[in-house]
Amino acid sequence: MNEDIHGAELYFKDIPESYYQKLAKFLESNDKKDMAFQITPDQDHKFDLAITLNKNDAAFKIAEEQQSVEKWKKVGDIALLSGFFELAETCFKKAEDFNSLFLFYSSYGDEQGLKYLLDQSEEKGKYNIAYETAFLLALPERCVNILIKSKRFSEAAMFAKSYIPTMITSVMKEWADVLKQNELPFIPENIFESSSHKEIMMKATKTYEENIV
Repeated sequence: MNEDIHGAELYFKDIPESYYQKLAKFLESNDKKDMAFQITPDQDHKFDLAITLNKNDAAFKIAEEQQSVEKWKKVGDIALLSGFFELAETCFKKAEDFNSLFLFYSSYGDEQGLKYLLDQSEEKGKYNIAYETAFLLALPERCVNILIKSKRFSEAAMFAKSYIPTMITSVMKEWADVLKQNELPFIPENIFESSSHKEIMMKATKTYEENIV
């Protein structure tokens, strides 16, 4: 058997289609993967062969037909390795693969892409990625709000203390309200009002405001 798929099709026509799956497996095992890809009726098998043969468009078409998150991710990974960046981005978006999108956008500083990722990941409740993205975009207020949304009040307070002191009071108040609602006796210390920290906080607030301006 040679690599001439068109010549081979003359013989395939004499074989009932019900045997095509077995024939495709036979062809694949004999390193005739392209022939196997052409005749296999099994879409999952065709997808795996398309990935092996770097037929990115064919693999993407199958992923689209099946609306498969797993297949979109596989196509995205292969497309990225092959240098088809637009296809990779499309697949990662469809699969909502926020980790891959973060690496994708951050690797070459795509600010618009990172802003899209920030909005989408926060909306979907993927707060770890949302926080990392907001931090990379230098959006301290957004970082604090994301930490609050994820109920990480102590981290929100410490982040605000370091990067945006003007938010400390509101963070501490919200933290105290949540504790009160859950009937927990602990009351967090308002580090902004603490005498040991007040001077440094005021300096940090001034520095932050000057940098923003």
